[in-house]
Amino acid sequence: MKKKSVFTLVLALMLVFAVQVFAADMEGVVTAIDKTANTIKVEKVVLDAGSVDISKFAVGDMVKVTYHEKGKKNILESITPLMEGC
Repeated sequence: MKKKSVFTLVLALMLVFAVQVFAADMEGVVTAIDKTANTIKVEKVVLDAGSVDISKFAVGDMVKVTYHEKGKKNILESITPLMEGC
């Protein structure tokens, strides 16, 4: 029973680290927003916004995004504005 618990714990930790490895952070300028497709483009990366609210962002805004790849899509997890000059 003890070996099974240790094995389960090890698998859980591996899963946590695997999810963190596939998440990516990036900072850049919003270059396009497509409200119909619910996508936002930061530099050259197109991100599917999903349930993330992108309505307060405009082309030219400096942002930091966190996203992950799912199939051939980049799924936006979070987006925050950056202060210019920082």
